[in-house]
Amino acid sequence: MKIYRIIPAALLLLVLAGCGKQYKAKALVSEFLEMYAVNASTSIEKITNLDSTAYINDEVIEQMRTNAKKSGLLKPEVRYGNRPVHSKTLLFTTVTYSIIGNNDERKEYRQTFYLNPELTEVVAVKE
Repeated sequence: MKIYRIIPAALLLLVLAGCGKQYKAKALVSEFLEMYAVNASTSIEKITNLDSTAYINDEVIEQMRTNAKKSGLLKPEVRYGNRPVHSKTLLFTTVTYSIIGNNDERKEYRQTFYLNPELTEVVAVKE
């Protein structure tokens, strides 16, 4: 009888833990955009589920940072987080956000944000 109570409780905890990470990722990206977007009036429209990758090396990170700088969407003085030393794994999520321009014109952008596993820093942004 106890097993029938433990399994649903464990599943509920897993779901809530996943939602917590997703919420934390959205908050981190939102804060990053507030600090470093050229136009501060950004609004996140959609965010995909968090996923992980171990295929992004330091060279790719530097290339993404260079491309993000050239795009003109972010301020030149962006401060990215460091790649984790203990792991090659990064988390990522694709975010669709809009920027309200000078004439109240709304323009939509879609970028992938690479985050450290602790969800405390944005490591890179891909156009």
